Amino acid sequence: QWGCGSMSQASAELVDLCAEFIERYYQDALAETVRADDSTVVVDWFDLFQFDADLAEDYFEEPDTVRAALNDAVEQISLPVTMDDAVTVAIADLPEPRTYYPGEFSPTNRAGDILAVRGEVSKITDTYSVLRTAAYVCSRCGHLNRVPQTKDEVQEPHECGGCQRDGPFSIDHAQSDHQDVQVARLQTPADHQTKAGTVLDVRLRDRLTDRLTGGDEVVINGSVELE
Repeated sequence: QWGCGSMSQASAELVDLCAEFIERYYQDALAETVRADDSTVVVDWFDLFQFDADLAEDYFEEPDTVRAALNDAVEQISLPVTMDDAVTVAIADLPEPRTYYPGEFSPTNRAGDILAVRGEVSKITDTYSVLRTAAYVCSRCGHLNRVPQTKDEVQEPHECGGCQRDGPFSIDHAQSDHQDVQVARLQTPADHQTKAGTVLDVRLRDRLTDRLTGGDEVVINGSVELE
């Protein structure tokens, strides 16, 4: 499976470095993203490499940390427009050594790695909603408990953060955080196949959903996830 990683804490020094990069290379693009009421600004990895080769390579070693620093840096940028909602950074156009057709790498050996996969869309699901953070209301005291969801089964609070009792709880979907998800199956085009039946399922999230159709040839960046 293919997906996006979560964020981790970034140092102030790293955030400042990322802010310098965005100001130098993507300030106008960021402003246009805000004007268009979009939630993502796309950064070319080679621009990051040109600015600071170590930072670009760190993205492959510590992707969550670099991604978090870039997202934090966005909030420091002075823009001619008002940023009402958070804008996140997506990194695209990875170097060729990290770009593969399905079947050219072992997902088991590359679990957690940031890679790009190119291929033809042979199958795609309908878009569905996934719970990212569930908001549970304690029936005893009314306290709202937020529980991050990382597994297929919905996780409930172990105890209420307000009254320290074990519920009962009811989920409040209006205050919970959901994410649109779609799964596309990529196959190696016939003129590139070294063996038959080489496919890879790719999980698309948020802005990437509802953009592909069968037969499209695409390159998708993300992290390798094992089910």
